Amino acid sequence: MSRLIWTAVPCARNITAATMADALAESGRGLAIAAAVCDELSVERRRGNLWRLVRRVGPRSM
Repeated sequence: MSRLIWTAVPCARNITAATMADALAESGRGLAIAAAVCDELSVERRRGNLWRLVRRVGPRSM
């Protein structure tokens, strides 16, 4: 049995609008990289954030 523990302030960002940070920036790349490599990216906001990142794997088509 798993239990979810909500420990963060709800995310107020639009995750579908994430863009890559400037080359000299020290942070701000996480969502843009996740959106680039995942097939699905979502966040459920309740008393915190529940992130869902999905990457489908299988045979590559050539």
